[in-house]
Amino acid sequence: MRVAHIGWLASTHLKRRAEALAARGLSTLVITDRAVPGYDPVAHGMELAVIPERLKAEPAALVSWVEDVLSRFGADLLHLHSTHYPASLGFFIRSIPRVTSIWDFCYSMDEASPLFHRAILEGLFTGELSEYVSFSSPRIMAEWINRGFPSERAFSHSWGVDLARFPEKVDLPEMNGFRERFGLNGGRKIIFSPRTPSIQANVDLLLSVLPRVNSEVPLICLVTGHSLPRETLYLEPLLADPAVKDLVRFVPPLEIEELRLAYHLADVMISIHGNDHNPATLLEAMACGCLPLIQESGNVQYWVSDGENGFTVPSRDPDGLTAALLCALRLPESKRREWGMKNRDRIKAEADFSRTLARIVETDYPAVAVTEPVKGSRRDSDFLQGLLADILGRNAEALESYRKAKQNRPLISGLIREKEAFARGRGGIDDFHSTRGHTGVRRLCGLAQKDREAAAQAIDYTRSMFRHDVLAGLYPLFRAGRMDEYLEMIRILADRFHTEEVSWVAESVLWWGRRWSAWEFASQLLLRTEAGGAGLAAPALEAAEALGSRHPAYGLLLGRVLRWTEESVANIHPELDETFRMRPRERALAFMAQAIPEEGRGIS
Repeated sequence: MRVAHIGWLASTHLKRRAEALAARGLSTLVITDRAVPGYDPVAHGMELAVIPERLKAEPAALVSWVEDVLSRFGADLLHLHSTHYPASLGFFIRSIPRVTSIWDFCYSMDEASPLFHRAILEGLFTGELSEYVSFSSPRIMAEWINRGFPSERAFSHSWGVDLARFPEKVDLPEMNGFRERFGLNGGRKIIFSPRTPSIQANVDLLLSVLPRVNSEVPLICLVTGHSLPRETLYLEPLLADPAVKDLVRFVPPLEIEELRLAYHLADVMISIHGNDHNPATLLEAMACGCLPLIQESGNVQYWVSDGENGFTVPSRDPDGLTAALLCALRLPESKRREWGMKNRDRIKAEADFSRTLARIVETDYPAVAVTEPVKGSRRDSDFLQGLLADILGRNAEALESYRKAKQNRPLISGLIREKEAFARGRGGIDDFHSTRGHTGVRRLCGLAQKDREAAAQAIDYTRSMFRHDVLAGLYPLFRAGRMDEYLEMIRILADRFHTEEVSWVAESVLWWGRRWSAWEFASQLLLRTEAGGAGLAAPALEAAEALGSRHPAYGLLLGRVLRWTEESVANIHPELDETFRMRPRERALAFMAQAIPEEGRGIS
């Protein structure tokens, strides 16, 4: 059988799946948007096709290129390894049957994210975009089937854990070497956080409670991930406190050989991500017998039950997290071993990578390969052309095609309205925000100022990757130009969810400035906030460049960049220091010569 995969090759998930399937004798092609430096697909028995960057500007030609690559390869089926680009190009292939692994639901739950994310899930449900859907979460699969999704089109693929690479025991000398490398000697308990520190990973909450836990149980916390994104800098105010900084070790992305040592060394693995449904790190930790602590979520709680095989905590609850960590670190060794064995047995039974591969090769792929591909009508084609252009960020083309599509389709009116708003840029901001954004936050804006803080306690935390739904809910204050109230509201929200104000300011700049070109508002926000640090340097530089050197705020913004980049953040990670502190600082210094004189540059 000849199987083509499409997705982000840099993802360890796609790489390990494709490599393992090729090792089982399947002729394997991977289509991706960029090659991984130093990676040799031939050494893993695979072919690789890299999408030409220039074709992103030509949607129809891009799909034709994928079709041609599939034809030359002689693919029997196409496996899409997420619902995002480049995997999403597979939705528009009509020559062979497809199976789609749903990777992420968070954007479809975000009131401010483009609606095409929801349209994709709708198209997967109806079968228009893929003949089969692969679910890594048993609970989500059950929810879809209960809503009417045909069970014969649903595959349960945990993918799970390669038990040979995450064994029950590891060599003691290797563990001691890992301890020595990261300074883990001294008898302190070890908390391991393997999640990339994005906003939704809630690493900030973990760091904030460490001193309280440490006062009762001496500890050290290892923080890693597959990368350290810009949002990691939002941790800077916390790490300025020596009581936090001295308890944290940021380590570079770990290879599997080191990752498994961390799981075996750790007294608890913490994964309190707000948008997870089947995290690989949780399953790996359980396979190694490491005690898991997770955020309460219907999907992740499929694997962990509080007080039975691990611990769970509510969203953004510092007291609950402190209590759970203390329980986990004080768990008797006999109970820890009992739960560890129970968890490994659970992974063997339900999340064994080799079993998933065997079922895919022997049963599921053959079923997909003999399925007749979905065709569709001409009017359906108009919608798909719009969806393709939308995914590629080509707003005008998406709008034109959506207008030609069947107007009784789900979401079509919302998609058209959204594209119209985006087409008008700043002029469409009212229309977009009249129907989009966090409704609870919008209601807060309508209250008297004295009542907002108390009412905020009833607001649920965002499902957005960057809190943009909450920021969109603040639109009434933005529209009225009430900067003082806007700043007060993000302080209220920062307090309500136990977050740092710097993250709300930075994301506000990206939402109002970068998304809607409201750079005047963004610049005032940056100049009037009491927050600071390297996390605001790049947004301030972007605002200055957007306004231009003749704008009264230009020099002031560059001054803020210089002030906020005085202190190194290399203690978090040298690459973060280079990318988000040193580079903005160097550019700001270069631009200062263009700044107009100080007189008259003040902003009210």
